[in-house]
Amino acid sequence: MRSLQRPWRRRAIRSASTRNGSCSEHARACAGAHRAGGRLGRSANPRRSRIRTEVPLKRAPARRKAVAALQLGSEARYRLLAGVGGIGTGLFFALEGNHTLGRNESRPARQLDVRDYCKLHIIAHYVAVLLGADPSGTPFHVLPVGRVGDDDIGRRLWREMQDAGMDMRFVERVPGQLTPLSVCFQYPDGSGGNITVRAAGALAPTPEDIDQVEPYLEAERSRAIVLAAPEVPLEARGHLLRLGARHGAFCVASCTTAEMQDALRLGLFALVDLLAVNEEEAAALAGRELDPSQPEAFLRACAAVLRPGARLVVTVGRHGAYAYESGTWEYCPAAQVSVVSTAG
Repeated sequence: MRSLQRPWRRRAIRSASTRNGSCSEHARACAGAHRAGGRLGRSANPRRSRIRTEVPLKRAPARRKAVAALQLGSEARYRLLAGVGGIGTGLFFALEGNHTLGRNESRPARQLDVRDYCKLHIIAHYVAVLLGADPSGTPFHVLPVGRVGDDDIGRRLWREMQDAGMDMRFVERVPGQLTPLSVCFQYPDGSGGNITVRAAGALAPTPEDIDQVEPYLEAERSRAIVLAAPEVPLEARGHLLRLGARHGAFCVASCTTAEMQDALRLGLFALVDLLAVNEEEAAALAGRELDPSQPEAFLRACAAVLRPGARLVVTVGRHGAYAYESGTWEYCPAAQVSVVSTAG
């Protein structure tokens, strides 16, 4: 049993080589993002802790300047992101009192001047902005697929996504439908949660909608990424993942806790190259809870569900994040920052 030192003293135990790059930067980004604004439910104040583990762990490399790391040239590994997932907005409320909201409780709260967005919009926005996406496809092409209501919210979101550089040709505005709305709540200690509307019925993307991106996947093949994000039906996500796998794209997915067993039953994880989940979602995947002081059994159970060669990122709130690749786990501690919220 190896006892790992505190994060700033830890050394690499084993390096994992990979065909498409390392998960370590993804783990580090997820740890920071979920610490400040991820969807992890309740979490306590940050603290440093020692971790003992039999699972090979190594420290993520030092952070590089974002501008230098994200400049794209003709040799860039990926040129296209095509994705499905939720497109909608939300409201934030600051609750009074730190005790967990009860099932039948009415709690005073104050509405915050903060905007929330659904999964596909959030993920695709950062990819588009950081990689300088343009509808022309140069230097990077972001193709969301979905539907919004032809209401004030839907029209605003459509314009915002377009302004970020996304190619909006496959995002339809549907007359007579309301764009999905979520409600996020935050406790005084910065923890929180959210209630998110799943797109269904007239706003759910159909297989025919998703088939529209196939020519782009066929053209880019291994230089394409497909993203299957929550808040649309699993069947739609599975259809995109199958298209991506057929054409050699890098397939990325995430599932909510409630969806995990259905995703397993449908065989979606056999199509996934990278699965990104939080602690509760990973527990549903592994069938056991995480013990932060002895994470190895939990991590082994998570990895056992994946197909050979697949990668996994698990964010665990104040405890940081784990990334699995080529039989090796990497651990990244959570950034030591003042908490804004843990609700997305």
